[in-house]
Amino acid sequence: FDWMLQTARRNPFRTNYFVWMDAGAGHGQFEGKMAKHFCPCTVAHPGMVTLFTDRMEPRQIYNTDYRKRGLRGWSLEMYINGGYRVNPTAVIGTFFAGDLKGLSQLFALYNRTVDRMLQAGFSDDEQQVLAIALGETRPDFVRYLKS
Repeated sequence: FDWMLQTARRNPFRTNYFVWMDAGAGHGQFEGKMAKHFCPCTVAHPGMVTLFTDRMEPRQIYNTDYRKRGLRGWSLEMYINGGYRVNPTAVIGTFFAGDLKGLSQLFALYNRTVDRMLQAGFSDDEQQVLAIALGETRPDFVRYLKS
């Protein structure tokens, strides 16, 4: 994700908000399931980052057990102790948006989690890293958009 943060800092488009949407979002399991309402009012909130949730109501993300796709109880320790077989899909890496402040906070949290995973001898895709980082910290600068 570092390349996106570098782009936001350079700001070649002279904008306050930045959006990433994975090219795979338009096909496969997500085909026809993307959020219908895309406008700045949906994703642009100062100091915040907006992430997609996999058809789970945003208020349920931290209250639903990780074995049921939520983030309650999800941590690096759970992942290492066999949780790597579980895929808490409450948060998906298909889409994220935010301003420089929000993205800086998210990517700092993400990078710390990657470092901790590598120190423990594990690596995984961005979805698992996000799930661990968000499940452990429940940051108040993250908003969720149901896909």
